[in-house]
Amino acid sequence: MVFQDVRAANGSGSARLAGRIFVFANGEIVEDGTHDELLAQGRFYADMWESQAEWYRREGAS
Repeated sequence: MVFQDVRAANGSGSARLAGRIFVFANGEIVEDGTHDELLAQGRFYADMWESQAEWYRREGAS
């Protein structure tokens, strides 16, 4: 038996747990891969991840 699960994530916190992530821009897939692969590419997903991580670092320090 094969199970498939599709989830939409607005943030990268839950997305990083997925086996494969698709990043959309203007209705088209612009990146896909695992969390680690997308971070290594240093494009859209990596920028979003770093932006959210920076917010958590600031808020955690407050």
